[in-house]
Amino acid sequence: MSSSQEFNYGSFEDVKILRIPYESKDQFSMYIFLPDTKDGLQDLLQLFHSDPALFHERFNLTLRHLDELWIPKFKISYKFEAHEVIKQMGLTLPFEPTNLELSRIVEPRVPDQDMPYVSKILQKSFIEINEEGTEAAAWTTGYAKMASAKRPRPPPPAKFVADHPFMFMIREDKSLAVLFIGVVFNPHIDSSA
Repeated sequence: MSSSQEFNYGSFEDVKILRIPYESKDQFSMYIFLPDTKDGLQDLLQLFHSDPALFHERFNLTLRHLDELWIPKFKISYKFEAHEVIKQMGLTLPFEPTNLELSRIVEPRVPDQDMPYVSKILQKSFIEINEEGTEAAAWTTGYAKMASAKRPRPPPPAKFVADHPFMFMIREDKSLAVLFIGVVFNPHIDSSA
């Protein structure tokens, strides 16, 4: 993915952060954390592991035009059977064949015989970034301020080139609830694109 639009961007000690809001659901965003060094992913993961509150941080990002932006295409999918985890957390009633609660929602096929119950729960996740991006949207916010006659220096040119391992997360921006976390270990530049 490459683009000429503006993005919420920040460059901090040893890491750059890029926020890409989802167009169809403007309260959700993908955050990409790119270590400054090509072998910095392990240190970045250790930082988040040692302080999980970082996942809920309101990063101080600025709307910026990036002189260079490149994020590799990738697809990540994952599925697992969640019913055992749910049972271990204490929710067991829907899984019991003698449970009468579900019969109030779903009619049994044969009255007084087959009672409906949950036999399996499957969770599947899918994330993809391609040439069009992640259905991202950008918006501009302006602030007015009184200043002296001195003109402020423009910020230095910014670029975000994810040509080495990075971490990403998708979260809901109001509550800061994290939905997905992942890493891309082997980004590569597709010379055919």
